[in-house]
Amino acid sequence: MTGSTRERRSRRRFIAGAAAAGLAAASAGCIRRARSVISRSEPDRVSVSLTCVPAEEDPFPIELLDHFRNNLEAVGIATSAAYRSFEEFRFDVLLNHDFDIAIGRLPGHADPDVLYGLLHSSFVPERGWQNPYGFSSADLDDRLEEQRTVDDRGESVSALLQSVAREQPVSPIAFPIENRLVRADRYGGFDGRRFNQPTDVLALDPEERREELAFTIGFTAPTKNLNPLSVEHRTKNVVTGLLYDSLVIFDEHGDEEDDAGGHSAGEYRPWLAREVSWEDGQAVVTLRDVTWHDGEAVTSEDVAFTYRLVEDSTLGDSESPAPAPMFRGRTSMIEAIDVLDDRTLAFELAAGEAVAPRALTVPILPEHEWADRTGTADVSGIESDEHTTEAFVTPNVPPVGSGPYRFVDRTERDYVELELVEEHFVRSAEELSTYRPPAERVRVVVAPSEEDAREGILAGEFDLTLSPIPAGVLEFGDDGETEVITGAALDVYHVGYNARRDPMSNAAFRRLLGGLLDKAWLATEVFEGEAEPTSTVVGTDEWLPDELRWDGTDSETPFFGTDGELDVDAAKEAFVDAGFRYDDGELLGTREA
Repeated sequence: MTGSTRERRSRRRFIAGAAAAGLAAASAGCIRRARSVISRSEPDRVSVSLTCVPAEEDPFPIELLDHFRNNLEAVGIATSAAYRSFEEFRFDVLLNHDFDIAIGRLPGHADPDVLYGLLHSSFVPERGWQNPYGFSSADLDDRLEEQRTVDDRGESVSALLQSVAREQPVSPIAFPIENRLVRADRYGGFDGRRFNQPTDVLALDPEERREELAFTIGFTAPTKNLNPLSVEHRTKNVVTGLLYDSLVIFDEHGDEEDDAGGHSAGEYRPWLAREVSWEDGQAVVTLRDVTWHDGEAVTSEDVAFTYRLVEDSTLGDSESPAPAPMFRGRTSMIEAIDVLDDRTLAFELAAGEAVAPRALTVPILPEHEWADRTGTADVSGIESDEHTTEAFVTPNVPPVGSGPYRFVDRTERDYVELELVEEHFVRSAEELSTYRPPAERVRVVVAPSEEDAREGILAGEFDLTLSPIPAGVLEFGDDGETEVITGAALDVYHVGYNARRDPMSNAAFRRLLGGLLDKAWLATEVFEGEAEPTSTVVGTDEWLPDELRWDGTDSETPFFGTDGELDVDAAKEAFVDAGFRYDDGELLGTREA
């Protein structure tokens, strides 16, 4: 179908309806709820459950949880703790919304528009990274929408970040400083790269293309699942990004280094799109001449299908849409798509040119592989219904993409092997010369421990530790071949509040909880100085208003105490001032909550 194909997307949902749907979705299967205090004559004691991954999967969240839990108990809030494996944590928080407070890493991006998907109230009923905390604010919605449409985003983004800090849908703690070991004798181009994107791998620069690029990871997800829509397995899109092309890519490697050794700015560039022309809210995309890894041609219909699938993974077979759990924040700015011919499409976008390219960074999927994945799936760990489709739970092995590398082999929990696609456009397109594939093969190996990853680098078995290495594991002799690259991550460790439940729906309560976190002390003691404490969820320096720049304390939610020690009396007084009351040392709810 060409010429007249139009996919219209309704973008307006009433906040009240979204919030109601979110509350309904949260009503089943709860581990433990904060008590509702509105309809009771006598408020219950405030009680919350804290959820994080165990120390063997990430050593920091459990220590953050202990600090927070001790202070919650000190001010009279009853607590319990739930330790979940990485996949179970994602199921509970992102898919089932079955949590009170979650502690972990919040994915970051150099473009603050990432906050649209994370916080806009229209996404409350959805699953995945679409507003996982069920937060709803008309004021914040306006600010999120404004920064998409204005010509000069600086002022509007500054106001947005200040609003987020005041509302405190999450309490950001610190941006970790990450160390990676690399074989600088084999590859150049490591400096300033955070290895969040496939372009970070493609930009590595050997003197001449090598036979193999081998890097270690500290998690098994890519060996078990290669589905770019799978929210419980995807942390970074480095591996799937080598397999799947998007119309546009984002390279966060800017021209200027920030104070932490990272880079403050990035750039959107055409990728699968040979050309993108922008005019009056429309982007006309011309595709390159590309084939899928199985030999079939990539067409405009594949592109239109992908965006339709992300919006509704049932493709209209359900009474209500079943959005994919990833990428909806990006696709929400698309109003319509016209397929003009086999290699040309027109996108109507409700965003300015500064933000609109982000809508085109979705991995493009082959319709002939994915069209039959729209039925209801039954997966252990997910509260399945008609909105849980095969499209976002299939492991997708072997994957069929159009990227610069194709899948060859894997052993679950051990490795994934990819091989170079000789005819891929990145090998010859002059404008993409920065991203020449550095090796004939890419081998991704799961390292049992950071020590094993280090020893593998020193022995010459690997070229890069994609997963960061703790500072305590970095000791090695100067061999002239191995180097450490260091930079601040864009991901932020945070506390996330499920606003679908009382009293976390109360902004004043969330702000008080934020004051129970001594971020400066945590950065020094828990992260051993390998983190930058923060008042904001966006780590790129260029967007930060002066009011949110870290100056030793959080400007919006200062800690009730000093050097990790809580001033219990001051904290309790603040809760009383906010309308809560105590009974025999236990914090009770309030009708105002």
